[in-house]
Amino acid sequence: MKSSVVRFIAIGLFLTLLMSCSSSDKPKTVTLASTASLLDSLVWIANEQGYFKDEGLDVIFQVYPTGKRALMGMLEGKADVSTTADVPFMAQLYKYPDLRIIATVGAADDELKIITRTDRGIVKPADLKGKTIATQEASAVHFFLHLYLLQHYISEDDVKVLFMKAEELPVALANGRIDAMSMREPMITQASELLNGHIKIFSEPALYRKTYNFVARSSYIQKHPDIIEKLLKALLKAEYFVETNPEQAKQIMATRLKTDKNSVDELWNNFVLKVVLEQDFLLQLQLQEQWLKHISKDSSKEALPLFESLSLEPLSSLAPERVGLKPETDGIR
Repeated sequence: MKSSVVRFIAIGLFLTLLMSCSSSDKPKTVTLASTASLLDSLVWIANEQGYFKDEGLDVIFQVYPTGKRALMGMLEGKADVSTTADVPFMAQLYKYPDLRIIATVGAADDELKIITRTDRGIVKPADLKGKTIATQEASAVHFFLHLYLLQHYISEDDVKVLFMKAEELPVALANGRIDAMSMREPMITQASELLNGHIKIFSEPALYRKTYNFVARSSYIQKHPDIIEKLLKALLKAEYFVETNPEQAKQIMATRLKTDKNSVDELWNNFVLKVVLEQDFLLQLQLQEQWLKHISKDSSKEALPLFESLSLEPLSSLAPERVGLKPETDGIR
């Protein structure tokens, strides 16, 4: 009788230990809002190579046509974290002051273009005067259009700017509703196919260094520091994979983008895929803040606490050499 009780207790302890181990080994679920774009390569490669799973994460993807929409999806509660460009982040920071950038995961200084129809007499930038140009409002392509017009001494009063969803732009250009669009791939290729190649592309390398960023709300970061750390570890592994296996990385992204590898090859060198937080990033955010005030026509808005919008701790703890920003350098704000 006594031995039976002891055995029963031993079995109970074993089952409790087993359940405890199973519970701790169970993957943690996180929903990530992202885009099918080359600037999001580290996310997709981390998933394809199983790095998220290796870190004990079950990542559920919510895929959007643009980073702006991915960010809005997260803010609407459809995801826990997101990747997005710098401009949409800044555009939402007034409304959501608890938004935080955890790290930059990609950057490009020649991704965005002005695309025109060849039959509208636009052979040089100055010919854009009097034309209708469409883009996605308060986004990276909108900011690029602003900078492009300034670069070529074109007043915004000299053009008509329409705002549309990114996926609507190629059709609008093809059917003649607009004369030009400020956009990126894959919408550029879509427009070219619809117009049988009868497009002209204006580029301006180094005019604007667009960054893609890993973003979450401060409450989520504070409640789930372990998940944030695991996500960063997986992205760092993906970065190393890109550096050591570039051809395989390009093939992964060609499959993800549903295009051929040659098309990815042509664009690949325009992108820097690294997990960092760089010092000059603050200056870029400040410039965008000023522009957003300009387009909102509301000069009464208080200056945003830009430094506080960057969550330095997760990446600093994991890889301090990748964080060029320090609290004492906050001379901007």
